[in-house]
Amino acid sequence: MTQLHWIITSIILVIYAIVLYYITGKNRDADKLIWAFGMVAIAGFVIHMVLFDEVTSDGFTEFDDRISRIVFSIQYSLEMFIANTIIFKGEVMDALKDHPIIFFIYMPVYGMALMTSGFAIFHFLPRRLHNWIWLTCHMKRPDNRKSHIFIGINNQSLYLANDIMTNNRRDEIIFIDIPQKLDYPQGISIWDIIARFFKESKGADKLGNYVVLKAGKGLNRLTRWFKEKDTSIYILTDNQKFNLQVLEKIWEHKDKFECRIYCHAKKEGLTARYDSITDVKDRIRFIDSSYLAVEYLKKDDSCHMLPVNFVDIAEDPETKRRLGYVKSAFTCAVIGFGETGKEAAKFLYEFGAFPDRSNKKAPFKCHIFDSNIEREACKFGICLDSLKSTAASENEFELHDCKIESTEFMSKISSIIHDLSYVFVCLGDDDLNLETAINIAECAVISKKDTGRNLCIAIKQTMTNRLIEDTLKNANHAYKQCLHPFGMLETIWKLDIINNESLEAQARHFYDSYTKMSKELDLKEYQSWNPKSWEDRLKESHSQNYKERCKARRQIMQDYSNCLHIHTKHLLCLPNAGLGKMILDVNNKDKHCDIKEQGTQNGFTEVLEHLAVCEHLRWEASHLMSGYRFGENTDDEKKCHDSIKPFHQLTDGKQHYDWLVVKNSIS
Repeated sequence: MTQLHWIITSIILVIYAIVLYYITGKNRDADKLIWAFGMVAIAGFVIHMVLFDEVTSDGFTEFDDRISRIVFSIQYSLEMFIANTIIFKGEVMDALKDHPIIFFIYMPVYGMALMTSGFAIFHFLPRRLHNWIWLTCHMKRPDNRKSHIFIGINNQSLYLANDIMTNNRRDEIIFIDIPQKLDYPQGISIWDIIARFFKESKGADKLGNYVVLKAGKGLNRLTRWFKEKDTSIYILTDNQKFNLQVLEKIWEHKDKFECRIYCHAKKEGLTARYDSITDVKDRIRFIDSSYLAVEYLKKDDSCHMLPVNFVDIAEDPETKRRLGYVKSAFTCAVIGFGETGKEAAKFLYEFGAFPDRSNKKAPFKCHIFDSNIEREACKFGICLDSLKSTAASENEFELHDCKIESTEFMSKISSIIHDLSYVFVCLGDDDLNLETAINIAECAVISKKDTGRNLCIAIKQTMTNRLIEDTLKNANHAYKQCLHPFGMLETIWKLDIINNESLEAQARHFYDSYTKMSKELDLKEYQSWNPKSWEDRLKESHSQNYKERCKARRQIMQDYSNCLHIHTKHLLCLPNAGLGKMILDVNNKDKHCDIKEQGTQNGFTEVLEHLAVCEHLRWEASHLMSGYRFGENTDDEKKCHDSIKPFHQLTDGKQHYDWLVVKNSIS
């Protein structure tokens, strides 16, 4: 080749190297690398066919047969990728002396083949080496640093990782990238699964400076993190079947692990059973995004979507003090009874239980709409057709089997729209949810209902975009701010929502304060009660004794619920400064509060009693939704409780439990 030929060849190869670097170094797309491999192989095949035609005409008889030329062209075009080529053999070189153009075209193709091989190796091997070096260098870490390992990359993982780093930049974030198309062979070990994590997904481009491990066997060193209590593993891919498979393989080695594992899966079927397994270290937590979306409404400090905001609360006409009871019924609807709809029904039943003036339960009615309501209601596990609290005069749920996009649905909505205070729209599609919610708001306007008063339409929105945001903004302007989106990934996928640490601290404080007051009570029902410490109850919640475990878990969940219900009690009795201090720590002669402390402000006793009744109604609704029913003797194994009865039928001592919860909530 002449000097000019070498220069041109070098320029071509430099340009090709830049293209390969862009593919493997910037986009890191293995599919494009395979595409480059194929194009070069085809180019090699074509040039070999031309080459063999030329050398045959020069008397080189080995390739006289057309079939043999095709076969050898394929063979030699592939051999170029491993630095082997027929062109450097003496016989072929002699035949090419009179064909410099073919030789000139061949050399760039040969060079491109070698470069493709080199970049393919660069795409995988150095990253495996990088993983091994990184893991080796991080065998030790400061004691105050926690490790968070994410298996899979998606939006919820990224939102959660960002929230973790916002709160503590010293923590370690490690992403394990997995192939987008992954088969799930049976009988493989967790290490075999992890060893397959060497194809990067498009989600990795969004990860910024987080550590992303993709290579195979070097990831065995992750066992170092699995053995530490300060490690959290998040299996949050969108494929919940795969999440459970990975969890299953990890759990086969549970004796070696001390870390906590968060697995994204629906809280139904097997996972609901899995949730009650005996694991003394409480290492597995199932994360249901639908559950988180509704749970966030309870935890939101702004309280703007609590049902108490959408009922008529009685007020003193002179002082404007709220009197602790409601004057209106609470009628609600759930549109779509999937995962989120089921959680919404539980939320509405517990947080929509209010006392009326006579300390009975204010009328409650929940309409549930679904195109396959029988199947979904069966999956719910509780018979809603006949469910009602002991203070209710009629069944409190009504099921409607109809398609949402039908005249039957809109006809039924039109007939109840005047009574509706709260509507959940959760159909599994953001656009459909918004469209349905706006149709309901429009129906309310046509029916001359004041949409700015006592109407909340809660719209499930997983992702937001400019079109949805602008549509929602304009609709709220027209319908007086009655449309309320909830469940956005960036809102619910936060560490404090996932691990419940701050709520657990509040529940622990609530329980400690409650038991301290209860120990001082001078009633027979309290004298034999020896409340256990929070730690002892946690141990019992993982006891081998099933009945003991059920009881401890029920009681702990009630402490969480009491904390979440504080906002509702506050809003029922505003202003409430000093109100809780009137409640006695000792129930003296059937009195629950100190009348002398009232001074000239009459009616405080009634306000506190309304709140105590409200607490009992909440407690009863929570238990009914957990499958409990009345029984002469409390038995958590059989899910029956002797306090599931109207408030006025409880003994003074048991009523005072509710008074003390109120004192704990509003003091």
